Amino acid sequence: MNIKKCRICGSQTKILFKDGADFFLLNGQSPAFGVDYCHSCEIGFSFPALSLNEFSIYYPDDFEAYVPKKTFWGVLQKIKYRSDLKKLSEYLDLEQKSLFEVGAGRGEFLREAKDRGFDVAGIEPGARGVKFAASQYGIHLEQAFVSEMQFEKQYHVVVARHVLEHLDEFYEYLQKIYQEGLLKGGILFLKLPRFDSWEAKKFGRFWHGFDLPRHRVHFTKNGLSKILKNIGFDKISIKGEVVAEDMIRSLHYCALHAGSGVPKMLIRYFDLLPHGLKFVICQLVGYLLWPWGAGRMIIIARRP
Repeated sequence: MNIKKCRICGSQTKILFKDGADFFLLNGQSPAFGVDYCHSCEIGFSFPALSLNEFSIYYPDDFEAYVPKKTFWGVLQKIKYRSDLKKLSEYLDLEQKSLFEVGAGRGEFLREAKDRGFDVAGIEPGARGVKFAASQYGIHLEQAFVSEMQFEKQYHVVVARHVLEHLDEFYEYLQKIYQEGLLKGGILFLKLPRFDSWEAKKFGRFWHGFDLPRHRVHFTKNGLSKILKNIGFDKISIKGEVVAEDMIRSLHYCALHAGSGVPKMLIRYFDLLPHGLKFVICQLVGYLLWPWGAGRMIIIARRP
């Protein structure tokens, strides 16, 4: 029997499923991937492990993180950036104005931060994102993987938006940010899918938040809070975020790959609706079901 152990605490884990797939890019036509769960740490882990070469097909040059959003979606993204910066500013003094982003993508969040007076820097592994940030915004990112991350100085804010879930060694990188990247009194700002959300429970292996095999770690609210406290962070705030597009994608995966019966038929009919109408419906449903855990988390934690 293949007994799996938690890479954080060493406890035996429980396999939740082993018939997941890449539904986002490969439409389910990928090798099988699974998730196991540590009840002690309250965190899930994807398996099997993949080499950098094996990962390459799951991060193509036209991966959405590197492609600018247009029209309504671009406006919506900008609103989210500004909302995130407003949340951050509530935890900062006026003179705290240096910000580093891990996995900066196209540099759009840093551009918004720069426009609001922050001294910005960051890293991004994708050459396309680095080039876009330099040519469009004059922001010069270091092209590097998180494993190569080096801080030349400490910052008032370190941001990692939808980065930690991609990293097998997330714990070591959080420690590095705490010890080398943040000034005392500095703020860590994270955005992540929430593994114990109602969306994850309802959609199961078709939940877009799993995004296998790209997402290597799956965080619950309690699990992440315990990890941050163990590293040394305090004043930890974790709030939900409703993202209709996540629900739309989860329902689309169900429509294509789930079983039969009345629920499948209803999901298929929903999948045929205009995208704008689906967006409105899912956003409303997300807010109605907020008390049972939104599909994403916004985390702010302080280095004392």
